[in-house]
Amino acid sequence: MSYILDALTKAAQQRDRQGPVVQRLLSPAPRPRSSWHYASGRLLAALALNAVLLAAVLFWWLRPAPVPAPRPPASPEAASLRLEALIYADAPAERMVFINGRRYREGDSIDGRLRIEEIREEGVELSDQGRRFTLRVAR
Repeated sequence: MSYILDALTKAAQQRDRQGPVVQRLLSPAPRPRSSWHYASGRLLAALALNAVLLAAVLFWWLRPAPVPAPRPPASPEAASLRLEALIYADAPAERMVFINGRRYREGDSIDGRLRIEEIREEGVELSDQGRRFTLRVAR
């Protein structure tokens, strides 16, 4: 038996010393898998999503800013007056306004020039040499 074991050991050693044997000489070589083929669909989907997001951001960023409606020009008399408080009551004697830090009632005059004609819920009506204008409450 030792002769058989020696022969097998010697055959294994000779086999290990030889180069690799090509077993499939006539079969086609395997093709390497292209990662581009599988990833191209994902890449196109990601590019499309990015394009949509970029378009939305650009649309939002470049939209025209809302322009407020122009305010009607204030009369020159109203430009220097500031209506700070208005107290309205059903009885005209109980109505009063605070303009530029001073208290006034209906019939009073401001700086000897403007006259308080009527105090209403939305503002006070003033007159200057017969011209009437309304000083409104800022809300």
